Amino acid sequence: MHDMCIEKKQMSKKEIFRYAFVKSVPIMCSYLFVGMAYGF
Repeated sequence: MHDMCIEKKQMSKKEIFRYAFVKSVPIMCSYLFVGMAYGF
């Protein structure tokens, strides 16, 4: 856990954006699926 904190401090903005993008993709896909299911 301590090692992860050090790694996050050394991350560049591009890496942080990529990490956030990867985390948001499943959420976006689930919203899209729900939208399609309800016909939006």
